[in-house]
Amino acid sequence: MKGRVLICILIHQKPINFKYLQRIKLNKNDQLLIIFDKINLKFDKKKFKNVKVIIGNKKNNPVPYYRNLAIKYAKKKFENVLFIDSDTVPAKDIVNKHYNAHKKFKSIPLIGGAVKPSYSLKYKSVWEFFDGICSWFTSIEPKNDRIISKPYHLPTCNLSIKTNYLKKHKIYFDEKLRTGEDVDLCNKFRSKNLKLMLIKNASIIHQDRIGFIEFLNHQLEWGKHHYYLRYKKLIFKNNKFLLFLFFLFVYPFIFPFFNFVMTYYTIVPWIKKNFLFSLNFIPIYMVYFIKSLSTYMEFLRDLIKIR
Repeated sequence: MKGRVLICILIHQKPINFKYLQRIKLNKNDQLLIIFDKINLKFDKKKFKNVKVIIGNKKNNPVPYYRNLAIKYAKKKFENVLFIDSDTVPAKDIVNKHYNAHKKFKSIPLIGGAVKPSYSLKYKSVWEFFDGICSWFTSIEPKNDRIISKPYHLPTCNLSIKTNYLKKHKIYFDEKLRTGEDVDLCNKFRSKNLKLMLIKNASIIHQDRIGFIEFLNHQLEWGKHHYYLRYKKLIFKNNKFLLFLFFLFVYPFIFPFFNFVMTYYTIVPWIKKNFLFSLNFIPIYMVYFIKSLSTYMEFLRDLIKIR
């Protein structure tokens, strides 16, 4: 008989306060999988009822690699796998919320909860504020459980998956991606005509980037993965000739309009919450402008490699 939920937490950059993990309510058939990657922390397994620890030292793209390890392990022993980031504060009953949602919505393979920005807990900087509202639309707690449509996706910092769907469709994270692996995963499920759902009352608080350099680097990395995910892989299916024509003769002229569209999709959920968020339209547009420049620069770097 399979267990209920494998809760995977990857610790690879920021230290974690283990008291937040200890307060998560676990069923006797749940297991906590903690993966330490290139980080040394004192960890007392005795404080946890059912925990498995993996210590690794992956040089390139560790996030999708270790999440795939969790998927391979979960498929054999658990009904669901739940991914939670180490720089988050999860709700105490988050595991039960995800598990009960999977039981209720049997045909939905991917279920996510809200990812609340850290500025809502304690405001520290303007960069933290913009990082929180630009990173994902799931920062807003939904009033009801609802299906998520494009262009939105569910971030893996608060995402659970039915393992039988992973096994049936042989879906894994793309280990070539440094960021955006969650977008790619959602696209893979959608390509199978499967749906994604955002549920209420299963939130976490994400520690957003406080400093300008940290915030800027994150946006630049997102711009790079947009090139590989949105254009090279999804739209042009790795057709080098069409990709070349598009970025040289089309993209420079349309990306200002594209930035406007993406700013709209980003800010509309926030405006529905409070109209004053409309004042952030221009700053958010500038963030997307930076992302678009990063996307184009990544095309040029890739072009050099191709040649």
